[in-house]
Amino acid sequence: MPAKIEPLKTKILPPQVRSHRVARPRLLERLAAVRDTPLTLVCAPAGYGKTTLLVEWAASAGMPVAWMSLSQEDSDAARFLNDFILALQRIQPEVGKSAQAALNVPTPDMQQAALHLLVNDLADFDFPAAVVLDDYHWVDAPEVHAALAHLVEHLPLPLHLLIASRVEPPLPLARLRARAAILELRTADLSFQPDESESFLNDVMALGLSNDECQRLVQQTEGWAAALQLAAISLQSGERNHVFTAGQHYIFEYLAEEVLRCQPLALQRFLLRTSILDQLTGPLCEALAEPFLPGQSGADCLDTLEHASLFTQALDGEHRWYRYHALFADFLRLRLRSTEPELVPQLHRLAAHWLAAHGDFAAAYQHALAGADLELAADLIEQSAERLELRGELDTLARWIDALPEALVRSRPRLNLGRAWGCLVHLDLHGTQRYLERAEIALEKADQSARLLIESNIQPQTAASDRSVLGEILAARALLAGLQGKTEDARCYGEKALQNLSSDQHYLLGLLKFNMSLPLFLTGQMAQGVRVLEEASFQSLQLETPFIALLCMRMLGEGYIHIGRLMQAELTFRQLEALVGREWGQHSPLMGAARLGLGEVYRQRNQLDLAEGYLTEAIAQCMLWMPAIALDGFIWLATLQQGRGDFAAAQATVQRVRQSSQGRGYALLDDWWVLITTVRLNILQGYLDDAMRWARDCGLDLENLGNLDEFFTQSPNYFRELACCLLARLYLELGRREKVPGALEKAQAVLAYLRPINEQSGIFITMMERLLLGAQVDDALGNVEAAQESLHRALDLTAPERPIRIFLDEGEALMTLLAARRSLDLPPVERAYLEELLAAWELERPQKSQPRAAAPQAGLIEPLSFREVEVLRLIAAGQSNQEIASGLVLALNTVKRHVSTIMGKLGARNRTEAVRIARQTGLLES
Repeated sequence: MPAKIEPLKTKILPPQVRSHRVARPRLLERLAAVRDTPLTLVCAPAGYGKTTLLVEWAASAGMPVAWMSLSQEDSDAARFLNDFILALQRIQPEVGKSAQAALNVPTPDMQQAALHLLVNDLADFDFPAAVVLDDYHWVDAPEVHAALAHLVEHLPLPLHLLIASRVEPPLPLARLRARAAILELRTADLSFQPDESESFLNDVMALGLSNDECQRLVQQTEGWAAALQLAAISLQSGERNHVFTAGQHYIFEYLAEEVLRCQPLALQRFLLRTSILDQLTGPLCEALAEPFLPGQSGADCLDTLEHASLFTQALDGEHRWYRYHALFADFLRLRLRSTEPELVPQLHRLAAHWLAAHGDFAAAYQHALAGADLELAADLIEQSAERLELRGELDTLARWIDALPEALVRSRPRLNLGRAWGCLVHLDLHGTQRYLERAEIALEKADQSARLLIESNIQPQTAASDRSVLGEILAARALLAGLQGKTEDARCYGEKALQNLSSDQHYLLGLLKFNMSLPLFLTGQMAQGVRVLEEASFQSLQLETPFIALLCMRMLGEGYIHIGRLMQAELTFRQLEALVGREWGQHSPLMGAARLGLGEVYRQRNQLDLAEGYLTEAIAQCMLWMPAIALDGFIWLATLQQGRGDFAAAQATVQRVRQSSQGRGYALLDDWWVLITTVRLNILQGYLDDAMRWARDCGLDLENLGNLDEFFTQSPNYFRELACCLLARLYLELGRREKVPGALEKAQAVLAYLRPINEQSGIFITMMERLLLGAQVDDALGNVEAAQESLHRALDLTAPERPIRIFLDEGEALMTLLAARRSLDLPPVERAYLEELLAAWELERPQKSQPRAAAPQAGLIEPLSFREVEVLRLIAAGQSNQEIASGLVLALNTVKRHVSTIMGKLGARNRTEAVRIARQTGLLES
């Protein structure tokens, strides 16, 4: 088996500087201004020496220069960014590692996150450096243009970008010109001047032409470097008359024909047959053509062509890879098609097989397509699909598949699977469904064909009914069902997939178990779901699939929270932090997956400042790469704000999550989460009409409970338990606050209905809420003994982990009940825990009962507290958050929280508007 080659290396190395070249000091002097501008654009048609000029400039720039030669395959944002980072790492090895790792995460938003990380890394550049993007005209993807525009906009001062292109790139050039932030060299600048032409013709090519002859060639070629070089080669061969009589429009084709005709037949044959290659290496050339040097290798031939200045340029220092000048290659290909058209597809197929054997599937695919060998092209896609998916190059995979005839794609299960995975990652659920159906049909037809061959005593060459294909289809079906909220379908598909997947598809095994845990959680089988995730997390780490491990560990940590094991949750999230740091870097937005959970752990322990810091940072991180994960963080943050008494901030946070979850077709579970949280906040804040409207919308007759089995029937069991808790809380407030007759009894009935369901599921959060609500209902009904029994049970369940907020968030009524337990004869452990809870409440009560400001606050949703008015006055005085924090001796996060609450209560969009509203309403009067 031939050794695998790495042609990518030539993409990030500048071509070699020619030993015989014309010095162009006027252009190098222009390029000295590169240090003063973020962007330099060298734009001219082929053959004007763009690459040669930049290679020469890079060699004498006096600063490190990264190089990137682009091709058609760079019309994929993930590949472009990855190659851009590889080029940068040649001058700064640590730059972009977090961004590079982020690109390997198969989620739709990670390319944007990677770009964000890369910009942050570039900001750390503290020495002058430059990046050259050569042949940018090959790029035609809007996503790449947008990424490059973002990089140009945020390029730090020491770093400079140079772009060489045949056409003007779609970048905000007008804005850059207005800011004098761009240096441009165009065709007129690059055209050879008379003195440069004479130097090239007589000094470099040693032709000994007269001054008049040089002037005639300059006029004839209009300073076009490629045409001048062809003219010089022709003159060396004695074609003097032909050169000086060629017409301008056809000069390149005419001169190229003359140059080729003068070469030995063996050399002509070598040039024509290898012209189909974008990049040449000796062994590959030997697969297509006999060396034109007897007894020599293909590498020797390429070296000879370079030294003969026959439009051949070395791409690396080892002289293993070369390329023909673009115009010369175009001419050779045109000549090959006109003289030996039947040979062209054969050569492409030979190149495709050689490149595939050496691991370059991208180039192999292009040659298979050019050679009209569509079956080979399809085979190559299937061989490289998994690698492209794991590298996040889904746009490339889709483009390859879409280039094939639809009938061929429909007949190949794996090609349809590739398109289905791409759609799934981009959350195009309709597209996923369509391609999975096609994959199933193709698999069924392939099975039938295989059976017919076997019945005819013909052994099929491939096992079309390979169980692994079926396993992968079922796995995709399971994940799709999970996103659609079809939990039972997700479970069934997942179980069947696990029975069919092969051991080498281990990356899907952990993903499936992760997906299967969600139905277990939602159907109330929390403990079983946690066990599945424990196994999946361990297996994913062992099989070195870190992103699957991340998903599993995040869900596992949340599972521990739901069953009341806070210490285990904290340990899991800390392990997840370490995993992210090791695999993707400490600054990766993936860190948000761990820090969200830590924020909730610290919130439950009443470490509110620490929790708020974690939640705020983690939400921002998760919004960069998977907004769906941020949803839990928004809900926990809103709960924290509500517990602190920041009602407007809590409502604003829920509004943010509602907006975040809208417009995503897979967000059924998100909708339930948002609905439950909104209703709970409304009840706690006294908006009982909104909560009653929710209950009626769910089909419940509030006057006559009827059959609770029909209540919220469309939701999973877990949400149904939460909904019953909400209903009981609503009745409690209707009875306690509004004195509605019979409301407390209805609350008692709902809790009695919930009890067996809750105890069977073992969901700690709903169990605790049921007990604490039950204690308050019994107390309101005068059942003091029953109320204290519920509290005893709640304290007993929570004593091992000692959460605080679950009690404090219930407010004054529950804490008064807890205080009454001080007179009872309690076990030492329970008493110590009780005193801890009451001490925390005593610290919190003064903050919740601070006097309202004396200034008039009519029309406000919620009056400002004394502290908030104090902060507002300092805002009006023009002080920053940091200055306010220093003056009031508060933590900066506390000031930020006050500012956020003020904005919410005033309905202001910014500080200026807040001050204006405050003055209009008299809030700032002494």
